[in-house]
Amino acid sequence: MIYKISDTIRKDIATAIVKQSDPGYDTEYFGESYAVDTDGDNIFDAVRHKEAGAPWNPWHDNATAFPVADLYADSGCSFDPTPDTDLQPDELNDDKYAEIVFAETVDFAMSELPKTFQPLDE
Repeated sequence: MIYKISDTIRKDIATAIVKQSDPGYDTEYFGESYAVDTDGDNIFDAVRHKEAGAPWNPWHDNATAFPVADLYADSGCSFDPTPDTDLQPDELNDDKYAEIVFAETVDFAMSELPKTFQPLDE
């Protein structure tokens, strides 16, 4: 089955993969984000974060969900938002520079997100 990725959640998916790509992020401790088809129409229309060790899913039982990392499986790109301080302009403080790099990384992740997703097991 092929799932379409709704345009309304593309930025949410990209933001989730960038956060999860941070070297300090551990999905086994913090959990991970999922793209969710909430109404069975083969369109991912929501992004939900599942806490690590949560006994329940943050979507209803009839929904279909896949980790956002799976959507990028064929990308081969790094979405690590760690700023390269060697490239930091002198007029920007560390926080502002990190914010800019994060936003640019999200934009890059959005450009690498495919329009559709087909699970590997199908």
